[in-house]
Amino acid sequence: MASRTIVLKLSRPMRRRLTRLSAKTRNKIVFRRCQMVLQLARGEPPEQVAAGLSCAVSTVYRMQKAFRQHGEQALWPGHSPGRPRKVTEADERALDWAIAQEPRRLGLNFSNWNAKHLAVYLKLAVHAVTILRHLWALQWRWRRPGLRVASPDPRYAPKSRYLHRLQRAAVRGQIRLYYEDEMDVALLPTLSGRWMRVGHQTKVNTPGVNAKQ
Repeated sequence: MASRTIVLKLSRPMRRRLTRLSAKTRNKIVFRRCQMVLQLARGEPPEQVAAGLSCAVSTVYRMQKAFRQHGEQALWPGHSPGRPRKVTEADERALDWAIAQEPRRLGLNFSNWNAKHLAVYLKLAVHAVTILRHLWALQWRWRRPGLRVASPDPRYAPKSRYLHRLQRAAVRGQIRLYYEDEMDVALLPTLSGRWMRVGHQTKVNTPGVNAKQ
């Protein structure tokens, strides 16, 4: 089929601007569009323009139509929305909630979450690495929890506050505070890593009754 000639009429200043932009731009889309317009303005057939720029003839026709409608603005690519997110904002909120829960309290037969468990529980068809990236973005990190004292003494809390007052008084030089040390033999719980939000450390209760020697 014979080629249909498309002639774009460009003013001399516009031709200079397009030539200068084609030479200086680092955007390959802008460069190719500039070349399309300049070559069409020289009267080259669309098939020849497409072959020289390694693109479809339909692309050349779309470019000439867009340039006639919008002028030089058509040379610049618009913002592409990209692929839809596989993990939505609602999924992120569900992930943030689930990671803060104890799995066994949710009826699951394991103690610590991992990325695959979370994907299955939340029914997210994504790779485990994707789950990890969203956890990091939500400020969760895999760390070891710390121990805190769990005393059966009903007056443990007021005693602890009294001791802290004494410690502050000792720091100010008002009293001399002495400690008597002892060794406790206790079956402490095993501490392993778990997910914790940045800036917060999970605490695990120690046994209430310790055998002392």
